[in-house]
Amino acid sequence: MYSCSALTTSQTSIFLCGEKSISANFANPPLLFTQVCHLWRFIAHSTPGIWSSIQVAFPGCAEPLKPFLPSLLHFWLTCSGSQPLTLRILSKRIPYPVRVGCREVLCRDKFSEADSQLFEILHSESKRWETVAVMSHLHENWSHNIDTPKLRSLEYPYVEDLGRFDAPNLSRLHIGPMCRFNGPLPTRNLNNIGHLYLQEGSSTIIHTSLAIFPRLESIVVQRIIPDDRTGTSVTRSCLESMILPLPDPNHRDRFIQIFDGFYVPMLQKLTLMETPTMLHVDCIAAALAVTSCNVQRVHFQVTTPSSDWEVDMHTIVDQLLSVVGEVEVICCPVPCK
Repeated sequence: MYSCSALTTSQTSIFLCGEKSISANFANPPLLFTQVCHLWRFIAHSTPGIWSSIQVAFPGCAEPLKPFLPSLLHFWLTCSGSQPLTLRILSKRIPYPVRVGCREVLCRDKFSEADSQLFEILHSESKRWETVAVMSHLHENWSHNIDTPKLRSLEYPYVEDLGRFDAPNLSRLHIGPMCRFNGPLPTRNLNNIGHLYLQEGSSTIIHTSLAIFPRLESIVVQRIIPDDRTGTSVTRSCLESMILPLPDPNHRDRFIQIFDGFYVPMLQKLTLMETPTMLHVDCIAAALAVTSCNVQRVHFQVTTPSSDWEVDMHTIVDQLLSVVGEVEVICCPVPCK
């Protein structure tokens, strides 16, 4: 038999491991915990941490919502107390017609009335936002700046909207594939960003990123894309590490242009994803030969080593050691689902 205090402690730890996403399905935690019994409901309502992470999928329906879902979202936020919030906003975004020249096309960036209802509720708690991912275009839907003094990590597709977030403590930024740096760039809230993740990046985008984020310490690029524009020379003293995909041997110039005119004296570690071949290594060596960086270490994060990797390893390492001081291969197998 457990004492009441031991039972309460056990239940609270179970709650903290629950799935935390806003849902009207009471079969999922933490709402499930409120249905077990009076004691579980009391403990759930007294444990704000299990309510502090919210995923909201905007329905995209044109008509206003019935009271239930807005009330549930209000209830959820109330239960989270004063906890910093982790928030993920998804949007189905109903299509609406926009005239382009002589024809109409469907645009999907606009909030529906139902979406706006839910966003206004979330916006009322913006001072508690700490980690936020917004998969929608606020520029088309929200005319006000968003006061987020606790915001430290932001995932957002559109770089031109970053000025909407009044976020003096923002340090981590994840920019989606819509990042093109077209038009005027935001100037607010960028000085403290130390870690940048780009789903897509070209030499121009990477160089521009270093120019507008003066305290950037690390940058991750998931995919290198072509760019007709010429990257400008860039000097930054804070950047310490870069993670890039392996260069495409058929488009060596895209990779080499990233390092051309690249003066970042603190950059000592370059990490490249996947298993390299000699063609990859030739391109990497050519890129490092044209840069003014002080890269001392090249790391390869390998998820699927090839059968001949061990045979080629010494040849690959020897060639890179002519331009860097250390080469390391880290095997990071993809976990089984």
